[in-house]
Amino acid sequence: EHATKVLWFTVAFLRLHPEILAQIEPEYPAFEEGRQMEMLRHCAVGALLHDIGKTFVTHAIRDKTEPLTEVEWEIMKRHPLTGLAMLIDTDIPLFVKKGVLHHHEDFHGGGYPLSLEGPNINTLARVLRIIDVFDAMTSRRPYKDPMPPMKAAQIMIGTPDEKRGDDDPEQDERDQGMRRCFDRELLKKFIVFLG
Repeated sequence: EHATKVLWFTVAFLRLHPEILAQIEPEYPAFEEGRQMEMLRHCAVGALLHDIGKTFVTHAIRDKTEPLTEVEWEIMKRHPLTGLAMLIDTDIPLFVKKGVLHHHEDFHGGGYPLSLEGPNINTLARVLRIIDVFDAMTSRRPYKDPMPPMKAAQIMIGTPDEKRGDDDPEQDERDQGMRRCFDRELLKKFIVFLG
């Protein structure tokens, strides 16, 4: 379900923003319509397969209801590399493979698996990072209830929740930490798109 929702969000968002597709492939505006649609389909494949590496993470870890141990977290963090390994010998375009590999890199550094930042992160991966997090926050998971979309957007942009007061340092750290994750320009466009 998560992969399907990330697929549809990605396709709808990129269809609305061909300038982002031009960041992925600078020749995109000159492509004839059929080739433009093909590129959008490639992005859709990347969105659908972004977490394919999790197929090698056990159900016991994926479906755990309590926090992961340090070892379990290290296993989980391997899934982008495993996903790339699964796709490496396919004819899927390189930008899609990089999207799968980079979709947990933080725009301002500190992500995984390569600790890339800024323009070193593939543009499709930057889009997938935003959509993946938004869907994860707004969906039911074994370890949490879904969050309302407005609250998820506030956390993603690092806007404090004025109702909670200043007595929750854990939430404040998370809210501020999310500011490091995303390409701010893409995030602004995505939030407008949600509206």
